[in-house]
Amino acid sequence: MDIPSVIYLQVLDEFGEPSEEVTWCQDRIHQTDIPYYRRGAVQRRITELEAECEMFSSCLHRATLLWLEKHPGSTVWPDGAENIAWLMEQFEHQRQRISELEEKPRCQEQSAAIKLPE
Repeated sequence: MDIPSVIYLQVLDEFGEPSEEVTWCQDRIHQTDIPYYRRGAVQRRITELEAECEMFSSCLHRATLLWLEKHPGSTVWPDGAENIAWLMEQFEHQRQRISELEEKPRCQEQSAAIKLPE
């Protein structure tokens, strides 16, 4: 069985009014749906992304060292500048994703503060 790492709680109906009952779905249906993360899923994903960042960083470092070995004293980017730019983009994208995931649990707690009439 494939258990989703996140589900969405629907506490408001399609008109934005409080629903009679809370339902959930694997997909976000309404903007007001509240994400609920399975315990440990966020931390596992952060660990995976950090490993990818480490790989990208190592590749960039190695590529720079190789360039400097072949062109001592050079201040010009290597011929593969497009590849290095792509690598830097990937690195920054993964770092941004880590930051987003690290903030999710806090956002989830804030989202859960929606007051339903009693």
